[in-house]
Parts: sequence; structure tokens; C-alpha cells
Amino acid sequence: MSLKEQIRSRLASLQLRALTTGYTREAAVLIPIFEKDGEPHFLLTLRTDKVETHKGQISFPGGMREAGESLEECLVREVGEELGIEIQVSELLTTVEHAYTHFRITLYAYHCYYVRGEPRNIGCTAWKWVTLQGLADYAFPAANHAIIKAIQKTCS
Repeated sequence: MSLKEQIRSRLASLQLRALTTGYTREAAVLIPIFEKDGEPHFLLTLRTDKVETHKGQISFPGGMREAGESLEECLVREVGEELGIEIQVSELLTTVEHAYTHFRITLYAYHCYYVRGEPRNIGCTAWKWVTLQGLADYAFPAANHAIIKAIQKTCS
């Protein structure tokens, strides 16, 4: 038997292991899309070292939805906690599900209106306004790649 056949045989004999509930976790991240100067803009944040995952990575503001909270309420709260600005949530543009090795995540992209306040580094290390084309200049966690592609299709 060739080495390739041995490997195939060995792989075929392995049993798939189901992920247990303790191994996976559901999370929701909300991506606010703002209209500024007639085109879509995104507020990007640099994650602090105090967060559980993706420390020091570029991210969209948002986070875990609390019990009894709507997605829209979560987005308003998270953007306020991270950046100290007030927004008005408009419509849900797209949803993308993604699985990491240790948890699953659902990303919800909402069109939002900026109401008031100057963004500040409250729950993030830094922030920046970026256009749709400017998103390509940044490295994002894996789950964000699918949402960026969906947003590009929606906004173009």
C-alpha cells in the first residue's frame, strides 16, 4: 500500500468528534454602517488587551448581546461603551455566521445614523473612520472577511 493510500485509510477510520455545548459559544457582533459625505463609512476600533478574544486586532464596534436586549439596543449600548457616541440604528443590511475552532459567531451589519458625540477611546485603544474601499487596508479577524464581502455587495 502506498503512503497516500495508508494516509487515506487511516483518515477514513477516524470518527468525527462532535463539539459539545461547553466547547462552543454563541456570540453576536454588530457592525454599524454610517452614511457620511454620501458614502458608507465604518468606525473601526483597535481592540484592547483586556478583551477575551482578538486582543490588539482591528475590529468593528459591537459585542455580546445581554439577556433580554434587542440587537438594536445592543448596538447602541456597545457603541456608547466603546466610543462614547450616540447613534440611531436604522435597518439590518446583512447577517453572516462564522465558526472559529472554539466558538460560533453571528455578525449583524446595521445601517446607522451618527447622532452626536466625538468618538473617544473608552473601550478601545484607538478608532478611525474608514470608507468601504479603505477596509481593504486593514487585517480583520476571520469572521469579518465574510461580512465585508457581503457589505461590499450590498453597498456597491
